[in-house]
Amino acid sequence: MCKPGDKLRIHIYPDVKKDSSVIISETYQKILNVIRSSIYYEPDASKACIFVSSYDTLDRDPLSPDFQKNLPPFLPLDNGKNHLVFNLYSGTWPNYNELDFSDFNPGYAILVKASTSYTHYRPGFDISLPLFSRSHPEKGTTLSVMSNTVISGTGYDEVNIGNAAESTVANSRTNLLVFKGKRYIYGIGSETRNTLHHLHNNKDILIFTTCKHGKKWKEWKDERCIHDNREYEQYDYFTLLSNSTFCLVPRGRRLGSFRFLEALSYGCIPVLLSNYWVKPFEDVIDWSEIVIEGDERNLLQLPEILRSIGWKKIAKMRSQSIAIYETYFSSVERIVLTTISVLSERIQSQLSLNSFMWNLVNPGFTSFHGAIWFDGDFSYNLHDYPGYRNSNSFTIVIYVNRAISAANLHRLIRVVSKSQFLSRIIIIWALPISSPLFIGRNSVSFFKVPIELIIPKIKTINAKIYPYEAIRTDAVLNLDPESNLSAEELDFAFLVWRAFPHRIVGFSARDHYYDDVQSTWFYTSKWTNQYSIILLDAAFYHRYYSWIYTHHISTNIALNRENNENLEFNDLFNNDMLTDDSLCLDLVFNFLVAHITREGPIKVTQRKKTSNSTLTDANTSKIESFKFHKKCFSTLINSTFGYLPLIKSQMRFDPILFKDPVSNLRKKYRKLEQMK
Repeated sequence: MCKPGDKLRIHIYPDVKKDSSVIISETYQKILNVIRSSIYYEPDASKACIFVSSYDTLDRDPLSPDFQKNLPPFLPLDNGKNHLVFNLYSGTWPNYNELDFSDFNPGYAILVKASTSYTHYRPGFDISLPLFSRSHPEKGTTLSVMSNTVISGTGYDEVNIGNAAESTVANSRTNLLVFKGKRYIYGIGSETRNTLHHLHNNKDILIFTTCKHGKKWKEWKDERCIHDNREYEQYDYFTLLSNSTFCLVPRGRRLGSFRFLEALSYGCIPVLLSNYWVKPFEDVIDWSEIVIEGDERNLLQLPEILRSIGWKKIAKMRSQSIAIYETYFSSVERIVLTTISVLSERIQSQLSLNSFMWNLVNPGFTSFHGAIWFDGDFSYNLHDYPGYRNSNSFTIVIYVNRAISAANLHRLIRVVSKSQFLSRIIIIWALPISSPLFIGRNSVSFFKVPIELIIPKIKTINAKIYPYEAIRTDAVLNLDPESNLSAEELDFAFLVWRAFPHRIVGFSARDHYYDDVQSTWFYTSKWTNQYSIILLDAAFYHRYYSWIYTHHISTNIALNRENNENLEFNDLFNNDMLTDDSLCLDLVFNFLVAHITREGPIKVTQRKKTSNSTLTDANTSKIESFKFHKKCFSTLINSTFGYLPLIKSQMRFDPILFKDPVSNLRKKYRKLEQMK
């Protein structure tokens, strides 16, 4: 049983690797991969409270090439109680009966299903999914990439999505309403699609359909088919999406349509023509703020309705459509994790988030939003998350895992303790020798700020960003023990972080680039005109990211290590020999924050180096270090995250009047001009 207060534990059974007769489609394998790599996966069936069968139930249309013939008639365990059954296609020609699973009975299972109607939907029990293609990425790409970037592998050929997020400004698109798709000249669904041509005005409403569908389309073709087929071939669908305010999403053979996610991903406001369709996750997402719901019976009223919508509402709906897609639908991983979040809320209904949180907070400004990233194990108080309250102080965390003189450490503490915003200093002592005597109970009398010493039980690199209970401020400054920053620099950086609490704010910037010859992304420490990474030798971040890293990322790494996956990479986080090399941890942390926020880090001041230490082990050659960092970067992209979430930036924050030819008396941070 799943009890309130307990984390969901999901078990997948049986082990189909031992049964050669069982075939799993690529799409269902992605779903199983996401569950197995998540914190919800439970390998021990006796400890689980939710079960997912390895038998592929996604496509139950016997006419489909992905239809699985060898499924058992019932779920093997307890007739489906506490089971999730995923399904995208049910029923077959000609009636497409919604509950026809072709000789498979889901029993008492929760149906996680696409194309669900209100007639058969069980509110508070079943979960409605969007229809997505077999090429939908397992761990999706971000829309927040550099302009004119072509992303392939999305399931829709090669698509230019670089300007999708940028074109959310009202009146920036020339077309009012567009649609391009099949007509269905016979059979179920044809009643709606056969009448769409009445909307076409060849000006700002463009409707292009084709009769070419199925084996018998020539037998049923009418006098419009020749003209429709010719026009259909002349227009590129994704160009239409990019230049339209609204996109028509009529029902297909079933109630759901691929056009729904396609429209959302382009910031094209979906106009639904699918009566009685239960929209994806509509128990928690308020779709009235994102889509226009039309009526199949009143098709000709649509143009008047759309023209009456004001530009302010259009801009808001358009930005929310992109944000909703990015947060909940951009990959199989996000769809599955959202499903689990919905299920978790039902069990712990007294602590559930309202639709305001699910519909995102101000998506045009900050990307830290969406209920999928709010972890009840961390806090159910909204103010504990980035961006929901002002922070007046910060905590410094100094991770000491290499020999350092007591004098240097004393000097650092004495300098940074002069900061007017500093709350306390936490020193993580990961050395076998004793800590200096000045780190003790009387530290307040010496440094005017409390100092707490923590000796981690397991001396791995993870201790550097662990969410210690001693950290009581939202803002955390991770500082290298050999840092040469001044208190004035820290104060300025903290004020910048207060304006952007959902980002990493720091001093040491790095970048990544794409090598066309090797067809690979690389990390680089060379100085360029842009950056995408802020090193943790001197960086501010919200303490929630430490929680997410510790309980999500490092947990998954440990789980993969037990399964002997990426063993060499995972040894970095579990082997004492590699604790001196923190760059890979910096990369993981930057990947994580960019993955959550869809925004890049922020560099402050002109400083290029913040300490006298080096990032690599003294016993490790530069060549070996480069190979290791290359492997780390590659593994993060190809395995841990499955894509490159890093966002490039060319922005640097300096104080007002920085290096301006005015009196120093007018400058608040005048000493920063002398730092290099």
